[in-house]
Amino acid sequence: MPPPAALPSLPHLCTVPAPAQIQRVQAKPVKKRPAPNFEADLAELEQLVARMERGDLTLEEAIGTFERGVALARACQQALRDAEQKVQRLSQGASGETLVPLQQASPGNDEEAPDEDEL
Repeated sequence: MPPPAALPSLPHLCTVPAPAQIQRVQAKPVKKRPAPNFEADLAELEQLVARMERGDLTLEEAIGTFERGVALARACQQALRDAEQKVQRLSQGASGETLVPLQQASPGNDEEAPDEDEL
């Protein structure tokens, strides 16, 4: 078996460039998406549905419109879930008791509420 060939010298792989040779690359600022707005998202979703129902879109346009519609529908569903959770949190007191609706007088019930003396 012949002896292994000598490895070539690779000095360029082991050197670190001087600080003056390092290029500083600034990252592009990330565009912030505006905060979700339920009413605006729902209005856009309704427009997309109407546009698709007309049936005058190309296949690519229909797929793109459908994708946007799915994203809007998910955003609307999440906004509704968030609102429902907020209402539930607000409806519960600090000790965990839940607010209950006031009893409404039924139609035709002319009885007056009892005075404190009667209780």
